Parts: sequence; C-alpha cells; structure tokens
Amino acid sequence: MNDWQKEERKIYIRDGIFLAGIILFSILFAEYIVIEKNATAVDRIFAYLFTFIPLGTLNLLAHYYYRNRRIKLTGNLRTSLRYQISLFFMFVIIIPSVPFFILTSNIVERIVAGVFRADVGQTLEHAARIIDSYTYNEAQMRYRELKDQLRMNVHQTSSHEVNIDLFYKKKYIQESLDYAAIFEQDHYIAGNFPFFKNEKMPHASFEIEQGVPSLLYRKGKAEYLVFSYRLKDQKKLIFALRIHPALDQEIYAFRQVYGVFKDESVVRELIPNTLRLWLAVVFLIMISLTFLASIILSHQISYPIIHLAEATRSVTDGDLQTRISLNAPGELGTLIESFNQMTSELESMKSKIVQDQRVAAWQEVARRLAHEIKNPLTPILLSADRMLRRLDHPEKGNLDSVVRNGAETIIVQVHILKKMLEEFSQFARLPSINKQFGNINDVVSKALHLYAPLKDVKIEFQPGIIPSINFDESAVTGMIHNLIKNSLEAIEESKDNYKGPGRILIATSVLNQGRKKFLQIKFEDSGPGIEESIREKIFEPYYSTKDDGTGLGLAIVERIVLDHDGRIMIGTSSLGGAEFRIFFEIKES
Repeated sequence: MNDWQKEERKIYIRDGIFLAGIILFSILFAEYIVIEKNATAVDRIFAYLFTFIPLGTLNLLAHYYYRNRRIKLTGNLRTSLRYQISLFFMFVIIIPSVPFFILTSNIVERIVAGVFRADVGQTLEHAARIIDSYTYNEAQMRYRELKDQLRMNVHQTSSHEVNIDLFYKKKYIQESLDYAAIFEQDHYIAGNFPFFKNEKMPHASFEIEQGVPSLLYRKGKAEYLVFSYRLKDQKKLIFALRIHPALDQEIYAFRQVYGVFKDESVVRELIPNTLRLWLAVVFLIMISLTFLASIILSHQISYPIIHLAEATRSVTDGDLQTRISLNAPGELGTLIESFNQMTSELESMKSKIVQDQRVAAWQEVARRLAHEIKNPLTPILLSADRMLRRLDHPEKGNLDSVVRNGAETIIVQVHILKKMLEEFSQFARLPSINKQFGNINDVVSKALHLYAPLKDVKIEFQPGIIPSINFDESAVTGMIHNLIKNSLEAIEESKDNYKGPGRILIATSVLNQGRKKFLQIKFEDSGPGIEESIREKIFEPYYSTKDDGTGLGLAIVERIVLDHDGRIMIGTSSLGGAEFRIFFEIKES
C-alpha cells in the first residue's frame, strides 16, 4: 500500500466519522427541537429522516468543495469524484421519493377515511350482536337439556355427595359435554378431561338453578359455555360444552377484527401510521442502499482514475518506467493497458532520442570547435608563411620587424586557442554533482562579495524567504558567476546607450505550480537584452553574440541547472535587459 492509498484510507475513515456525527446530531436535533413529547414512533423516524437528509447533503457538498479547493491549493491527488457520484445518487433517490412518499401517505389517509365513512364499524357491531344472539340461544337450549339431565342422572346422597364415576358413564354426559369435573375451593379434584387441571376454576356467573348461563370461556380459538352446580362442603360440579365448533376459526378472526375496530379513532391513526412507518423503513433502506452503492461505484471508478493521474504525473516528472499494476474492468482497464503500453514505447523512444541527441550534440560541438580553431589558425599560417618568405629573401630588409610581428601574432592566436580549449575541456568534463543540504541565499551572498568593488554597475540582491534544498554549492556558485559575468559584459557593450551606472538585480522566491513547489532564482540586468529570435540558440555551445565570446558560459549554466533537475528560462527584464529565471524543485526531505 503506497502513501496515496494510506492517505485515501484515512480520508474514508474521516468521512465515516463525519457521517456518524451528522447522524447523531440529526437525532439529537430532532429529539430536542423538532419532535413533540407525545410524538409516535413514526413521527420520530420521519423527523430523523427529514433532519438528516439536508444535513447529510450539505456535508457531502462541503466535503466536495473542500476537496476541490485542497487539490487546487496543494496539487495533491485526491478524488472528489466519489462525492459527485454520491451526491448524484442521493438527489436521484430523494427527489422522486419525497413526492412519492407524500402522495402515498395522502392516498392511504383517503382510503382509511373512505373505509370509516362506509360505517364498517357499525356493520361489524351488528355482526357481533348476531353472534352473541346465536350464542345466547344455544346457551338457553343447552341449559334446559343439562338441567333435566342433572335432575335425572346425578345421584346424590342426603349430604349431596356425587357419584362421579356413575355420572361419567352416562351416555348423554359423554356425548353432550366436553368437560365435567369437581372443584373444591376453586381447586381441581377430579374430572373426565384435563381442561382446567392446571388452572384455577373459572368463575361462573351463575348457578344451574339461577337461570340461563352467561359465562363464555375462551381457550385458544375455541369458545365454551361454562355451568356450575353447587355441592356440599364448598364443592362444585363444573360443566363445559363447546359451542359452534365448526366456526371456531371464523368467529375468532371476526372477534379480533371487531376488537380493533371498536375504537374508531385509534384505527384511523393506527393504519396510516403503520403504513407510513413501513414506507419510512423502505425509504430509509433505499437511501442506505443507494448511498452504499454510490460509495462502491465511486470507488471502482475513482480508484483507477487516481492511479492513472498519479502515474501520469510521474511520467511528467520524467519517470518513464512507471507502470500501473491494477486490474480494472471495461474502458478503464483498456485505458490503463494503453497507458502502460504508451510508457513502454516512450521509454524506448527516449533512449533512442537521447542517443541521437548525444551524437548530434557532439557532432555540432566538433563542427563549431573546428570552425573556431580555423579562425586563429589562419593568421598563424599567414604569419609563419610571411616570416619564411622574408627569411628566404633577407635582402628585402625589415627581417627583424617581420619576424617579431609574426611571432607576436602567433603567440596571441595560440593563447586564444589555449583559452578556447580550456573552456571546452571545462564544459566537456564538468565535475560530478555533489549535493548537500543548504540555503541558496547564503551562496548568492558569498558570491556577490567579489563584485563589491564595482563602481559602474550596481548589483542588488533581494533574498526571499526560501527553504533549504539539496544542491552542489561549488556548481551553483560557478553558475552565479557565469550569469553575473554575462550581465556585466552585456552592460559594458551598451553603456553608451544610457547614462548612469548599470544595474543587476538578483532575487529568490518560492513558486507554487500545482502540487509542486519550486525555488526561483531570478537574474535581471539593464543591458540590451536578448532578441527572441536567438533565445533558442543562446545555450548552444560556442554560440555567442559577443565578438570575443566563446559561447560556453551559458552552456555551462544550462548544464549545471539540468544536473540539478531544474529549468532555466529567458525573458525580458523590467530593467530593460535580459532576465534569466532558474527553478529548482523543493522536495520533502
């Protein structure tokens, strides 16, 4: 995992913390500001949703604009694409969902209102009365039958003791009753079915002699009529018979619905609120799934793009060995494959171009060197030839003068050749760069001490607040001297065109370019300047605009700048002359 991936993971964690904070703040804000004390669960959910949606959207927008601003200020590669995709998905799901939800809620309210306008509650009440009437009639009929059977079949002693075994064996009892048992002080003693075996005796609101029974006992979905017959010693006979057994399921379901519809106002609120609750849950699930899908999709899209952008910048910095080892589907995969193929071809082409440029450069140097050597060789040859001819004919006189003049000419031209070869040797065999950490301002200040005695030229230095960088102090010092010498020679050539001393201005500063920072060294002079037509040739070896120039000074300057991975540019100075700007990249130590 590289530094960018680690940084991106930190951003994901930070975004997650922000999102959790927004959710918590939305809940607290809704609880203390929006929601009333008697609010239902549905109201709370909606309050949470409609508080979180604008706050969450604002959070995404803020992150999006913050990320774009940071990219512009620092140039660091960060993806704001996933914020765009997340915002797009949020708007796509929220904009149509909110009116759909409101419309659905209104339709539900109308349906519920229509149901109650149809007097459904009254209809259910009539049906309940019919069932109760049927139950009452059934109870009357069964009561009369049971009363007669008890008188005929229950054998009692004078103390009202019951012969239970004999009673159980009666055919009517076995066929007609579902339950028969004896209770003593409301506790089960014996019976034919364990109906109430583990329960206390249900309270019967009647006795057999007291008229029609009215107690209806429900066990599960079945309904039973319960009868009691008082015996001696606080004992009771309890009888139960099941009514309408074929309609148990239907009557049970009806009673459940009727119980709900008894309170019409509760139902009016319960049904819409329940439906709204489910709609809110579905709405929340849709938003959550959409947001999750946007994160996954944005990651799949932005991750390869950021890798591609990072690799592109590496290629821009000169690293043609950059490759993207990332498998991506579809067009992004094709783009990555094309990029890797492009860098491979560029690397091969660069090697060939560098070789061709090296050969061409040395061919040009050899051509120019041969041309420059021919210039002093011509007067040397002429002087030697003249001396030889005079030695062959001494009678012509002036032998001493001819030999002396010829010798002096030869010596001067040999010195010119020697100087030329020394400078060429210096250019061709510059020492290897030995970089150390230091401050350019200190080097410029030391170099300017040598030019303090100058009277006709004023040299100004404006040091900026710059960081320390890695550079070769000896090489940079030589570069400064060459540029100052070039400016002094230019000012000397044009001193007749203006009055007063010449000026040279040197300034240092920090320049931001995208994600990179550069240390800028600017040299300006008040000389005649450099015409645009020759600016491309000015750094070529042995190209000079001066009569006595060798054309190697600026070539050496460019060589030193390139050895420091820097750039040098030529422009027009505000002082009227030439301007040289040198850029060294500021890298993190």
